[in-house]
Amino acid sequence: MKVSFHRRTTYPYIGIPVPQCFLDLDDHFDTIYTDASTMLNDLGPALAENTCRRMADIDMYAKFISDTLGHENPYQAATVTASLLVGYFGACKSLLDAVSVALAELYTLPLSNKEKDFTKRKFWRELEKANSNVHDRFKDFRSFFAEVVRWRDSAVHRFTPMVICHAPDRPDRVPRDKVKVNMVVDPDTDIRKFLTNPSGTKWADPLSQHTKWRDDFLSLCKEICADIQSIRK
Repeated sequence: MKVSFHRRTTYPYIGIPVPQCFLDLDDHFDTIYTDASTMLNDLGPALAENTCRRMADIDMYAKFISDTLGHENPYQAATVTASLLVGYFGACKSLLDAVSVALAELYTLPLSNKEKDFTKRKFWRELEKANSNVHDRFKDFRSFFAEVVRWRDSAVHRFTPMVICHAPDRPDRVPRDKVKVNMVVDPDTDIRKFLTNPSGTKWADPLSQHTKWRDDFLSLCKEICADIQSIRK
């Protein structure tokens, strides 16, 4: 029987297709579960749903940001986008956590809940001891993980991402299509230097990180789906 775990995420409501790796994993579940009791007693579907839900949250926030950037009031667009970015970067780190928790559960790593985290050295040591091939596959993502954590830490723990309107005149004096809503491109921007010299700051589309990262997130989801499938045969 199919678990249909992806239907218990935001994907059915945001108009974005469910990533193929999750659909393929659900097809696999269809071949191994004969009734609800066997499915409910297995950890695989819960790990799959948790991971899919986090990926859906990332896509949901990206869609909300995209919709907000087109708002007729550019000041509202900038203000709301900044708040949505806090949620977006938090959701990105949450996906990494869902995958690290799944690996810890699948390979029975002797870790506390706080240690089931890609940022912990002990996590990598225990994963390598449990399965060096799996360790090496996910190790290839470490520079990507570090970049995600860097943005999350800045947005969640320090300052809301800086998002402003750029226009040839005051935004309320020019046509809306002449106003761009931009985000600071460096998550480690020094707030004091920014306030004293904003002209020296580099800016980009608020969805630039999502555009850059989404394929990596999908690759990460594909990898963990493969691990869930290989163990839940």
